[in-house]
Amino acid sequence: MSGFNLEKQLRHVNMKIRKLEKNSNFFGRNIVKVVLFGVGFSFLAPRYSGNSDDYMNHDRDSILEQMDGNYWNAVLLCAGVYVSLALLGHFVWGIQDRRKMKRLLVRKKIILEKMNLTK
Repeated sequence: MSGFNLEKQLRHVNMKIRKLEKNSNFFGRNIVKVVLFGVGFSFLAPRYSGNSDDYMNHDRDSILEQMDGNYWNAVLLCAGVYVSLALLGHFVWGIQDRRKMKRLLVRKKIILEKMNLTK
């Protein structure tokens, strides 16, 4: 492979590494937004019933109505669901980012070795 193509691949891999470093750790960088959204979700979700004009015209009950009107238990349920999904996303996306970074670093090492062999 020519040196130009290898340099181009190396620039591409370096760009992907920089982009991954910049965009990783979403929850750490946006902790205030995540918490505020979670608080809003926890207080508004129990009252949401989804009574839009759907084609089947079903009357849907909100979580609050299904839990016999106990608002604070419904809020805690929604908060628990939000926290569990946020934690799951935090750990899964972190693992994916680390795996991708590992693959990119291996690819960069291979390209650098090929560049040293062609010189």
